This record gives sequence, C-alpha cells and structure tokens, in this order.
Amino acid sequence: MKRGATTLDRAGLKNSTKITIIGTPEKAIELMHKAEAEATRRADILRARESRGPTKVRAEMGSSAGNAQFQFHRIEPHANLPNPIQARSLLTKLSTDPAILNIMRVHRFAVGLLTELAPHEHPHLLGLNVNAGQSILLRIRTDAYDGFRTYNEIRRVLCHELTHNVYGGHGDDAQEKLKRRLALKEAERKDPSLKKKRIVANVPKTLDNTRDFNATIIPVGTALTHSEEVGDGDTDANGVGSTLAPGQMDTENTENIANDEFAAHFDTTANDFDPEKAPKKRGHGFEMGRIAGWAANRGYGAMIVVNEDTKKPNAMTIVHLPEGPTAYFRLTSIQTTAQISGHARPSPHYPELVLNGFVTRLGITVGRLFQTLFPVMPEFEGRQVVTLHNQRDFLFFRRHRYAFRSSEKAALQEIGPRFTLKLRSLKKGLPVVENLSKPPPALEFASDEEESAKAHGDTEDTSAQAVTSASEKKGEAPGISNDFEWVWKPELETTRRTFFL
Repeated sequence: MKRGATTLDRAGLKNSTKITIIGTPEKAIELMHKAEAEATRRADILRARESRGPTKVRAEMGSSAGNAQFQFHRIEPHANLPNPIQARSLLTKLSTDPAILNIMRVHRFAVGLLTELAPHEHPHLLGLNVNAGQSILLRIRTDAYDGFRTYNEIRRVLCHELTHNVYGGHGDDAQEKLKRRLALKEAERKDPSLKKKRIVANVPKTLDNTRDFNATIIPVGTALTHSEEVGDGDTDANGVGSTLAPGQMDTENTENIANDEFAAHFDTTANDFDPEKAPKKRGHGFEMGRIAGWAANRGYGAMIVVNEDTKKPNAMTIVHLPEGPTAYFRLTSIQTTAQISGHARPSPHYPELVLNGFVTRLGITVGRLFQTLFPVMPEFEGRQVVTLHNQRDFLFFRRHRYAFRSSEKAALQEIGPRFTLKLRSLKKGLPVVENLSKPPPALEFASDEEESAKAHGDTEDTSAQAVTSASEKKGEAPGISNDFEWVWKPELETTRRTFFL
C-alpha cells in the first residue's frame, strides 16, 4: 500500500478492528536472491557447455585395421567334455575382456588359438602357452568335468600365460623344482612324520629368534621354577606374591579432576578384572608417593595410576605395595569392550593369568609385578583368561572367555579391553614425594572413623605429621627410593634385534 493512496477510514476499517500484517523477513529475501543468482549461474554454465562442440576422443593406437590382428583369432572348447556351450561362452568372455584386449594391443600380442585344458592333461598346470602365443590352453574346469572355475581366477592365469609371449617358458629348473615339490607332497601324504621333520628343520629367521645376546636371559627351567614359587603364594621381602585383603580408601578434592568419558570408561572396564579393586580419582595436591603410603597402611597390595593427555589415556604406573617396585609404562592402542566386535560379557569371576615371552631378569620382574595384580587361585567356572604377551618388548593385553566345543578344541571369545604397554622405567621402592613442606590434608575414612579413634586415636593425622617431621629432618621421605633399576633411553636400542624383556 503506497503512502497517500488511501486511509483506514476510506478502506472501511473502523476503530478496534484487528489487522494482520504479513511480510517476508529480510534474511528470507536475501536467501531467495542468492538462490536465484545460483540458478542463473548454473544455467549460464549449462548454456556454455551446450555451445561448445563435442569433446574429441583421443584416437587409439594405430588404425582399427592394425589393432585387429592383436587379439584371439580362434576359440575352441574341448569337444569331448560336457557343457561345451557354457565353456565357449566363458572363453568368448575372456577373449573380449577390455583389460585383456588393452594388454594385447599395448604389447602387440596375438594368439592363434584360445582353448581349454582337459582335467587329465597336465594336472599340475593351470595354463599352458605353446610356441609364444600360437595357442594358449587354460584350465577352466574343476576336477569335476561339469564344473567351472571362477572367472577372476581364469583371467589371472590368462594374464600370466600372455607374459610367456615375451619371456618364454619357465625353464628346466622350474620344472625340476615343481617335480620335486610334487614328489615331496606325495611322500608327506603317505608319511605325516616327514612333514613334521621338515617344519622343525626349516625354521624361518625372525627378529625374535635372532635377537642380540643378552647375559640376563634366564634358562627356561629356572624361570618356570621361579614362577611356580610365586604362584604358590610365597611372599618375598617386597611382598610380591602376597594376597592382601583390599580396603576402602576415599579421596578429597576430586571436583577439579577432568571427567573424560573415554578415560572413565577405560577405568571402569579395567576394574572388571578384579571386582574388589576400588578405582578412585586423584585430587590436586595429592602426590602418588603420599597416596601409595596411605594405601599401604590401609592394606592395599598394589596401586595403578592411569595418566591421560588430551582427554585420552597415554601412560600407566603400577606401584607394588608396601615397598615397591614402581613400573611406568607407555599406554597405546586402547580398545574398550564396546569397541570390540562380537565381544563377550564379563563376569565377576577371577580370571586366569597367562604370561608369555618374559625371558630376561627384567622381564621376569615385570611379569611377577603383573602376577601380584591377580589372585593366586582363579575361579575356573568363569572360564576367563587374561593374556599378557611380550613380543619385541611390547606387552599386548587381551582378555578372553573360552568355551569347550569338543574334548580336543576350545573356542575363544574376546571380552576386552585390549591395549599395548611399553616399559619406560622400573624404580625401586615407592614414588618420591616432591613437596614435603606443604603436605595436603590427611585422608579421612568415614566408615572406620569411630573405630579407629577409639583404638588408636587419630592415627592418620599423627602418622602424616610423623612422616612430615621425619622427612623435614632427613630431607627425604622414609621408605621411598629414587633409585631406578632400569630406564629406557634411545641409545640403548642399538639395533632392531635389541630387546630387554
């Protein structure tokens, strides 16, 4: 409605009359203009393409008359075999295959006859090139006369036979080698012990069985005896092999900890190995050395700390309590249970533990450290097994459930999670407490507060003050060592065959 054209009274609108004004927003108008401009641009492009002439296709090599000679001139299936029509159709498809024809034109191949091999002719061959392309015979049938092999397999053999137009046959050496292999195969079929001897004698060389000499490698018998002693529940000076009852430990000031979903799920999944383990988040100001001391006083046998970087776990520290050692691992290739296809559901049963590939003194020490994380007597009704496989100093962690399908074989179904560890350092004792002047507030145990106060008074506060005062006098925390048994350095790996575990 233009200005001055009319008024509301002239339009017949009285007072208190409702008027609905409909309009288009400016953004919608701008979008409409942009759509119109885009449609105009596309129309211009299409008109420009139509105005151009047809695209000229690059002419093929030589004239069509010259390329006609580089092909299969004759096709003949075997006359005395069943399904000749199907055999001719398969040979015709091979002779007109665009890829085959392109190869023949580029290399200027010409084949006089393309036919088939009968099942009884040259049983050890899949194809035969006679006189550099005079005729090519292909085994297109299976051992049964009325069956045919797959097209891709036959075409692959045809490409191989075409190369003999240039390079000739395999030679007498290849035929002799083939005859020896066939004779050996027949002899092993009659006497299976010959195959076992051949496999034992022909061991391939790998990085594992050609590793550099390491003076700390322990003989197999000694390592097994040492593992059996630990498995029987004996306790050494450091408490390795002991099965302490887990306690309950609470931490304070955990509201500032990054709550990453992936790290939390990894922590929850790893907790399924032992239902009695208690995962806790570490608050700011609580050093690992102090937490390890508090955990040892509460009866814990080990402490695992998972470090994260950019919201993803990247390292793992395992502390054996109460006197160490402390192992630091790099953590990679993590896959949680939910990320494993066809995974099984975990159960609260204690799993079995399989340690494989730990042969040096350092490796056996690391293996015993992992032994302390699992109960000595597993619950076999759960049919769960945890495998820690050491290969080239990489520790591959897997957890499976096995099912007895028969009396001879057992099937495995992975439960998860799976991850890879690489040892970076092994330290004697517990982690060092760096900040001794300003210790964090002592831990409070709500469940045992009244009982502990009656029996021992405020034991936690007094022990914390005693540790602090003794540390300030001596300059170091008691029971804590900064001596490393082994630290990885790049200069240690002199060759690809240097391994330490």
